[in-house]
Amino acid sequence: MRKFFKFGKKDKQGGSETSSLRRGSTGSLGIGYAVKEKDLGKLHKAALYGDLNKVKQLAKKDASPLDKDNRTPLHFAVCHGHSLIVQELLEWKAKVNIADSEAGRTPLIKAVECCQEECVLLMLEAKANPNLKDSQGDAALHYAARSGNEDIIKMLLDCDKTDPDIQNK
Repeated sequence: MRKFFKFGKKDKQGGSETSSLRRGSTGSLGIGYAVKEKDLGKLHKAALYGDLNKVKQLAKKDASPLDKDNRTPLHFAVCHGHSLIVQELLEWKAKVNIADSEAGRTPLIKAVECCQEECVLLMLEAKANPNLKDSQGDAALHYAARSGNEDIIKMLLDCDKTDPDIQNK
């Protein structure tokens, strides 16, 4: 029988999540990501599980390694709202505009899709391009509009780089 990831609660401190993900599991990472732990590198696992000490140690070498689906550790950290992990990866110059091969989603799009407001703000501050589109032609603003999250919509529209008239397919 397969074990699936369980989601923890956000702590009241730095916005990071106390994760109850089960190591060695196969399952869905929230919206859209199915992953087997054995397919992930050490930094991806540390970002996924919110292990800041391990991220600090591993990110020095390369903050943006790719997994087999072209996902970076940022993709996993933003999904779970691990804002301290996101900050650490960004300090080590993690690449913010890499799209995954599953649906062409960037870490910013994943943060918006998963309604992780603090991570959206961090990605925008790191100059993530809000106008990049996924494989369906949707940009971060389209995801925000679909979710109805007014705070994220405002964050995106307040960003000078966001095209408020961006079209999807």
